[in-house]
Amino acid sequence: YVRGETYPKYNITVVSAKCADSGLIPCDVDKVQCFHNKSRCNSVPDCDNGRDESPEFCECRGNQFRCNITHCINILSRCDGRRDCADGRDEENC
Repeated sequence: YVRGETYPKYNITVVSAKCADSGLIPCDVDKVQCFHNKSRCNSVPDCDNGRDESPEFCECRGNQFRCNITHCINILSRCDGRRDCADGRDEENC
């Protein structure tokens, strides 16, 4: 990868400044490689180290319900009569 270049096919940008300054998430502590939030947890590793597909970004906590691969809601919102997940799956099989 070349510093300062954007690779749309992989949804990454290599930057020399902090990733947050570019609205991106760092792949590593050196913040040399970054990824877009929309490319996390899509089963395609965009970071060389796979951070964008790691449990840190892809797993819901114990007190949460998974709406989809990138969105979790509070478990208390499940089966509460309101659609909190875009597709309504939190109100299914209640």
